[in-house]
Amino acid sequence: MTIDEMRHELQRRLKKNRFAHSIGVANTAVKLAKKFGVDEEKAYVAGLLHDCAREFENEQLPAEAIKRKIKIGEVENSMPLLLHAYIGAHMVKEIYGVDDAEISQAIYRHTVGARNMTPLDKIIYFADMIEPNRNYPGVDKLRDLAEKSDDLDEIILTALDESIIFVIQKKSLVHPDTIDARNFLLNPTKEPTNMYPFMTLNDDTEIIHSEILPDDSVKVYVETPDSKDGFHHMTVYLPSYRIEEVYRYTKEEVDRFMEIIRSTAHLIIQFAAQGGFENASYI
Repeated sequence: MTIDEMRHELQRRLKKNRFAHSIGVANTAVKLAKKFGVDEEKAYVAGLLHDCAREFENEQLPAEAIKRKIKIGEVENSMPLLLHAYIGAHMVKEIYGVDDAEISQAIYRHTVGARNMTPLDKIIYFADMIEPNRNYPGVDKLRDLAEKSDDLDEIILTALDESIIFVIQKKSLVHPDTIDARNFLLNPTKEPTNMYPFMTLNDDTEIIHSEILPDDSVKVYVETPDSKDGFHHMTVYLPSYRIEEVYRYTKEEVDRFMEIIRSTAHLIIQFAAQGGFENASYI
């Protein structure tokens, strides 16, 4: 679909006020993308479609999540509305033909955040809070911060603080991903000092990994050269298989790399503990 076609399809599916909000988020996301050097088209599309799953009523969301094999956690059981972000991350491809892992991830994370958010993730999260149709106590403070601050992390940290305070005042459950997002900004996980080569694929994709990190995880980094737009890359942590960053890979590519990582995870963890493939001992 073209962007115009996406807009028309979204307008057909959403209520009038929800569509107006989506346009507001898209336009706000572009302004933030310009300021912080993020791809403006991706920001617009992610902002436009971030609430595409709001075409469903709250009571329909659990069934839609189950249909897409989306895990429903304790907080989502209590507040099914949160599921619209995860469902929307699937619908952008199903309905709107958007096969872009960065956009899907930004939509997935736009409601409760996540640790180690990408700049696009942060922009969609924040644009959702300050777009012109929003009207709640404190929104002008956040808008003013967006104008004055050149530090995206400072902006997002303030937004997360405000979100947590709001949820606590409502005596609702605070999503652990929101806490993780805030804690990561305050105390980012130390990056590994040593990275070891593990595998080179036929398309020159390199898979490398860290040593065992202090939290007993292993960072796996996938990178593919592209003559048109530089390196595509993604970051995965073992043994949880947590994807923390995806840049320019399609969902199919992400799925392919995750299949490779899952099938070799035992070796990666072994080599991580022994200083890489070249230093590993064999029985």
